[in-house]
Amino acid sequence: MYFQPKATIVYQPPLLSLVSALTNPDHRQEAARIVARHAGAENLLIFVRDLELGTLLPAPGFIQTLPNARQWHDFVGECQIGHTINRQLSFPGPAGEAQVTGIAGEDGSVLVLLGGTPNVEIVLDIALLLPLLAAAFEGERRAIIAKGSARIAKQAADQAKLLATSLETARSALRTALSDAEEANRAKDRFLAALSHELRTPLTPVLIAVTAMERESELSELTRHDLEMIRRNVELEVNLIDDLLDLSRVISGKLRLRRETLDLNRLAAQALEICAPYLLEKKIRLETDLSPTALTIVVDATRVQQVLWNLLKNAVKFTPENGSLSVKTTAGMDGIARFIVRDSGVGIEPEALTRIFGVFEQGNVNTPREFGGLGLGLAISKAITNAHGGGLLAESPGLGKGATFTVELPLTTPVESGQRLQPSPIAPANPGHLARILVAEDHRDTAQLLMRILHRAGHGVKTVASVTEALESLKTERFDLLLSDVGLPDASGYELMRSASKLYGIAGIAMSGFGMDDDIRRSLEAGFAEHLTKPLDIQHLKQVIQRVLTAG
Repeated sequence: MYFQPKATIVYQPPLLSLVSALTNPDHRQEAARIVARHAGAENLLIFVRDLELGTLLPAPGFIQTLPNARQWHDFVGECQIGHTINRQLSFPGPAGEAQVTGIAGEDGSVLVLLGGTPNVEIVLDIALLLPLLAAAFEGERRAIIAKGSARIAKQAADQAKLLATSLETARSALRTALSDAEEANRAKDRFLAALSHELRTPLTPVLIAVTAMERESELSELTRHDLEMIRRNVELEVNLIDDLLDLSRVISGKLRLRRETLDLNRLAAQALEICAPYLLEKKIRLETDLSPTALTIVVDATRVQQVLWNLLKNAVKFTPENGSLSVKTTAGMDGIARFIVRDSGVGIEPEALTRIFGVFEQGNVNTPREFGGLGLGLAISKAITNAHGGGLLAESPGLGKGATFTVELPLTTPVESGQRLQPSPIAPANPGHLARILVAEDHRDTAQLLMRILHRAGHGVKTVASVTEALESLKTERFDLLLSDVGLPDASGYELMRSASKLYGIAGIAMSGFGMDDDIRRSLEAGFAEHLTKPLDIQHLKQVIQRVLTAG
C-alpha cells in the first residue's frame, strides 16, 4: 500500500481552506489576517493585474490607497515568481510604515505580507494559489462593475423617464404657448385689419371731395391753400396706416408677392404720373432719363410701384420749393435693372446712412419734427426689394447736398453688349375709353363722390347700396365694369363678384378698408381683377379702371 508523507496530509488541506476563505468578500479582512498569521506575518495584501488598464491594482476588499504610491508601484513591479523580496515601505497605521515581503504568482499577481517574519515555504505555497484568487477577484470585480452598470442604467432609465415626462410637459406647454401666440397673432391681424377699415372708410369721401374741389377753377387762393393743406394731412394719415400695416407684414413674414413680367420703365412712368401733382405743387424741376430699352423684370407690380412712389414722395418731401429732382432707369452688364432717384434736398448725415433703412429712422435728428412721418417707408421699401432678390441703396454727400436712392432688381435676361430690347408700351394716362360703371357702395358720401368723379371722367355711373340692388341692376342694364365695396349690408362683395362674373361675365374692381394680404387674396379668388384699399387715390383709381377695361 502507498502512503503519502504525513506532512502533506496535515499541511495542504488547511492552507487551501484558509486561502479559499479570502474569496468571501464578507469575511475577507479577517481571513487575510488568519492567512498572514499562518505564514508568520501580521496581515497581507494582494495585487491583481487589471487587464484593461494593464497595471497591478489592489484586489477588491483590500486597501485601495497607499501612501507614497510611486514607492509601492516600484515595489510590486520588482516582485518575481518563486522569490521573495523585502522592503520597509510607507503604510497607513500608527508607525506610518511597515516591513513588507512580496512574491509574484504565475499570472503576474503579487502577494504582499505585512510585518512579522514570514515563513518562505508557506509564502511560496500561497503564491501558487494566487492565480485562483486572481480569477475569483476578477469575477468579483466584473460583478461589481455589472452591478454598478445596472445601477447606472437604472438611474439613467429613471432619469430618461423623468426627462421624457419633463419633455412631454415642456412640449405640451410649448404647444399651448404656440397656440396662444398664434391666436394672439391672429387677433392682432384682425385688430389691425378692423382698425385699418374703420380709419380708412371715413377718409375716403374726404380725400375724394378735397381732390375734386381742388380742381375747381373759381376757388380763391386762400381756399385752394386750405384744401391743399387738408389733402396733405389726409394723405399723411393714409400713409401712416399703410406703413403700420406693411410693417406688421414684414415683421411677421407675411409679405406676399404676386409676380408678373413687367417693364421697369412702365412702372417708373406710372409712378411719375401719380407724383406729378406733388412736383407741381412745390415747383420742383424734374428731369427723366428712362432707358430706351425695355427693362424686363418679374415682380409684384403693386409692391414695386409702392417702392417707387415712396422714393419719389420722399424726394419731393425733402426737397425745398424750386428744387430739382431726376429719375433714371438703366441696366448694367451685371443683369441688374436700376431705378435711380436723385434730389437736391436736405441730404443725409454720413453717420445716418448706416441706419437710414432701420425701422422708425429718418436719417437726421430734426426730420420727424420738420417733415413728419414715422420713418417706416424706407424700411418697408428695402424689405420689398430684398424679397424680390434685389436691394435698395442710399447715398448722400452730406447735409444740404441732396440724396440719391437706387432700387436694384434682377432682369429676367441679362443685357448683353449691343443688345437692344423693344420697350413695352406705356399706357396713356387718359385713352378716352368711356364705360358704363356700376358702383356698389353702402357708404353714402363715398358713393356720391365716386359718381361725381367718374361722371367728370366721362363714364356713365350708377350707384347701389347692396348686393341685391346690384344683381337687380345687372339683370336689367348693361355695364362694362363693377366697382364694389367688399363689405355690403346684405352680403359680401365677394359673393356679388362671383355671381356677376358667372351670370354676366363682367369684370370687377374691389374697394375695401381691409388691405391685408388675405383680403387681397380673397378678392382675387372671388374674381376681382384688382383690389383697391381705401381711401381711394383718384388718379390711381382712374388708371386701374382704364387698365381693367383695356384688359377686358
